[in-house]
Amino acid sequence: MTFKHKLSCRLALLKDALPLLALVALGREKPVALTDSKPATVTQVVVSPDSIDLDPLQTQQFTAFGRTATGDSMPITASWSASAGTITPLGYYVADSSETDAVVTATLDGSLTGNARIRKRRIVAIVVSPQAAVVAPGQTQQFTTYARRNTGDSVSVAVSYTATGGTMSPGGMYTAGQTPGSYRVIATRTRGGLADTAAITVMSLPVASVAVTPPAAAVLVGGIVQLTATPKDANGNPLAGRTVAWSSGATGVASVDANGLVKGVGAGTATITATSEGKSAIATITVSSVPVKSVVVTPSTATVLAGGMVQLSATPKDSAGNALTGRTVAWSSSATSVATVDANGLVKGVGAGSATITATSEDKSGTATITVTLVPVASVQVAPASPTVLLGQTVPLIATPKDSAGNPLTGRVGTWSSSATGVATVDVNGLVKGAGPGTATITATCEGKSGTATVTVSNVPVASVVVTPATASMFPGGTAQLTATPMDSAGNALTGRTVAWSSNATSVATIDANGSVKGVAAGSATITATSEGKSATATITVRLVPVASVQVSPATAGIRVGQTLQLSATTKDSAGGTLTGRTVTWASSNANVASVNTSGLVTGKAAGSATITATSEGKSATATVTVTLVPVASVVVARRRRRSRSEARCSWP
Repeated sequence: MTFKHKLSCRLALLKDALPLLALVALGREKPVALTDSKPATVTQVVVSPDSIDLDPLQTQQFTAFGRTATGDSMPITASWSASAGTITPLGYYVADSSETDAVVTATLDGSLTGNARIRKRRIVAIVVSPQAAVVAPGQTQQFTTYARRNTGDSVSVAVSYTATGGTMSPGGMYTAGQTPGSYRVIATRTRGGLADTAAITVMSLPVASVAVTPPAAAVLVGGIVQLTATPKDANGNPLAGRTVAWSSGATGVASVDANGLVKGVGAGTATITATSEGKSAIATITVSSVPVKSVVVTPSTATVLAGGMVQLSATPKDSAGNALTGRTVAWSSSATSVATVDANGLVKGVGAGSATITATSEDKSGTATITVTLVPVASVQVAPASPTVLLGQTVPLIATPKDSAGNPLTGRVGTWSSSATGVATVDVNGLVKGAGPGTATITATCEGKSGTATVTVSNVPVASVVVTPATASMFPGGTAQLTATPMDSAGNALTGRTVAWSSNATSVATIDANGSVKGVAAGSATITATSEGKSATATITVRLVPVASVQVSPATAGIRVGQTLQLSATTKDSAGGTLTGRTVTWASSNANVASVNTSGLVTGKAAGSATITATSEGKSATATVTVTLVPVASVVVARRRRRSRSEARCSWP
C-alpha cells in the first residue's frame, strides 16, 4: 500500500471522527450557555497536542478549538500551516526528512493563531563498540556502531569505517597488519559527519612451534620441491608475517633458498631446517638421479632467414623414453658464422649455409639441422642523409640494407666510397673524415644496391696560432726553423691552413715562407706567423760569433827611424774561419821605439825593438818590430869660431 493511499484512508477516518472529537472537547470545557442572547467571542486558538516528538517523515493528527474570554471552549474552523513538513487542511501533519524542529500553526479568521511545537528526534552521537581491543598481527576484530538520539534512545545508524593501521571491511571487520603498535578505528556517520573512534592494539604473539610441510619429500637431481613453514602460537594458531630462516644440513645433496624452495644437487639425503624466533622444524629430502639416456631436439630440421630466429627445444629422456625434467642442457653450433644458438636453444641465422645445432645433457646429445638463407637486399638507406663535418673532423654514417618490404637486413657486407676524396674520405666502417672544403657524395653498396649521403665539409675557423720555439738565438748567417700551428677554439691543432711569415727587422733576421729564419746581423727581430687573421710571434736574437784568435801580419818586421809599417790583424772563430767587422785595438810595448795608431800603422821612433799587440774581444796577437837608424852617407868637418878643434858636425843624407 502506498503512502498516499494510507494517508487518504487516515483522512477519511479522521473526518468521520471530527464530530465526536468536538463533543469530547466540549465536554471537557465549560459549556456555552444556550440562553445567551449573542454568540461568545473566541479570544484564543488552542492546538492539540501542543508539543510532540516525531521522527523524520512521521505523521501526526493535530486539532484546534477556540477558547472564549470566560475560558469556555468552542469548535472552530482553522486554517493550518507548518514551518517544515506538510499539513492538510484538516490538520494531518507529515514531517519532512530533515532533523530540523518545526512549528504547526492553526489560524482563525486570518489573525488569531495557536501553535504546536514539533521536536524532531535526531542523532546527536554515535558510539563504536568495543571501545578498545587487542589483536595479534593478521587477526580480526568485529566492530559495531549505534547512534544515540537527542531523546536519549539508541538506534542503528549507517557508518563508514577507516583505520590508521590494518584494514577495515564495510561491515566493521578489522584485520590487523603485520606491524605491532597502537592504532585507531574510526566510524563516521554516512549522513551528518558524526564520528567515534576505538583504540586497537596490535601485539605480536611469540612463536611457540614451527610446522614444515611436507615433512619429507623425494626429488631428482636438478629437480625442485617447495617446502612451507608455518610458525604457530602456544595454542597452535598459525602466526602470519613471521620471518623464517631456511638451511640445509647437506648442501652437496640439496640446497634451499630463502623462500623454502629446495633443489636437488646430488644423490643422497639432506635435512632441511626452518627456524623462526628460535623455534625449528625439519623436513627430510631424498635426492635421486635418473641418468639421461637420450636427448631429442625438436624440430629436427628448420630453415631460417639470415637475421631470423627459430626456437629449438631439447628433451632429455630416460632409458624407457620418459622425459626428464630439471636437467641442464648445453647448446652448441657447428658453424657460428652460419647460425648461433643461445643457452635456451634460440637459434639465430647469421649467414647463408647449413649448421648442425647440438643439445647435450649428461653426455648424451641430440641434433637439429638448420639451413640459413639470405633475404635479397632491395635497397640501402644511409643515415644521416646530409651531414655536415668540419675539416679534419669525422662523422659516422650508417648503412642499412633493407628487403623489399622495407625491413632492415643484418649480417650483410657492404662497401663505402666517396665521389671526392679531396673533400671527404670514408673508411670501411662508414666513418667519414673531412679532407677539404666542399661537397662529396658518400655511397654505400650492398649486393648491388646502393644508398647515398651528401657530406658538406667546411673549415674549422682558426682561433689562435702557436709559434714554436717562442724564442731563438743564432749567429749571423745561422738558421733556425720555426713552426706555426693554427688552432681552433678548443685548442686543437688545425692542419692544411696557410701561414704567412714576416720579420719586423730584416736587417737582423729574415724568414722565408716555410718558417726558416736566417741571421743577418747582431740584434733582435720579432718574427710573426699569421693564419686567417690570427697571429703569434717569436723573438729572434742574432749575436756575433765570438773571436777565438787573432792573427797579426807580418809577425816580424824591421823599419828605420822615421819610417812606417802597416800591420793587419785578422780575427778568427774557433774553427779558424775569418771573422769580419770586428773591432781591433792596437798597442805598442815601447812607443819610444815604435808607435802604432788605431789602424795598425807603425812608425819608427828610435832604434830598438817593440812588440805591437792587436786585441779583439779579449783575444790578442803580436808582431815584433825592429827599428834601426838611417845609415851615414858623409861627414863634414868645419872649423868654426869659438869651437874646439875636435868639434865637428855630422851631416846625414
